[in-house]
Amino acid sequence: MKIYIYGIVDSNDGIDESVYGLKGAGVYNIPYRDIGVVASDLNGQIGDITQDSAVDHERVVEKLMINCAVLPVKFRTVFASREDILSMMKDYYSDFKDNLDRLRDKVEFGVKIVWPGEAIRERMVIACNKGDANVDRLADSPAKSFLMNAFKNYKIGKEFEQKADRCVTVVDHLFSRVAVEKRLEKLRTDNLLLNAVYLVDKNKQNDFKKAFEHTRSVHRGFKYLFSGPWPPYNFVSLPRKSHPLKDCGSVNVFTEALQHEGMPRGDAI
Repeated sequence: MKIYIYGIVDSNDGIDESVYGLKGAGVYNIPYRDIGVVASDLNGQIGDITQDSAVDHERVVEKLMINCAVLPVKFRTVFASREDILSMMKDYYSDFKDNLDRLRDKVEFGVKIVWPGEAIRERMVIACNKGDANVDRLADSPAKSFLMNAFKNYKIGKEFEQKADRCVTVVDHLFSRVAVEKRLEKLRTDNLLLNAVYLVDKNKQNDFKKAFEHTRSVHRGFKYLFSGPWPPYNFVSLPRKSHPLKDCGSVNVFTEALQHEGMPRGDAI
């Protein structure tokens, strides 16, 4: 029977019987030294785990966080046997301990900011074309014309990125004063200015929410998506090691957040 896992916890004690996992399955702790892996038996194949079960997965992790530090693993992580799990725990024990200490009493917030990037780029193109109108007449050969257009596109792209950098710096400022760590992705698309996650102490959650409200009230030209608090899916950091665990594909099962599996993570504002 395969084993479905939810996360690593800083406890080797048993799990409260009131906690139920995927499709109502019982949840238990597989202890290793002073930590453990929270798991359920999987009756069936991994393909039987539908997206609806993501809610069950998230609920287990959030209940665990009430009394434990948790390293949440991504949705649909399955191991072939208890022996494979214990082998992973042996190989990564010190790394798990370091992460548990770092993430204890911390939660994750997500912030996405949308700006009119396509319109901004179009205005830059128009301004550049006007400024280069006389220069274009000097392009007396296809080669020169190609080089001049390539340079113009480079100049527009550079100006666009610099403007995005300035905007990200401004909106990120207040968040960074509260957060202890952050992961920023700028310009996934022209219109998605910022896709960010912030790690925040549990006792500073209200401060982070106030920082968001202040940022939103001051910078009204953007659209915002705010989510959280969530377990710190995006902040588990492990070294890359080879490990013969075929069923989970890779032991690096902590690097993709549950939000990347399609689970709704907040409301547009």
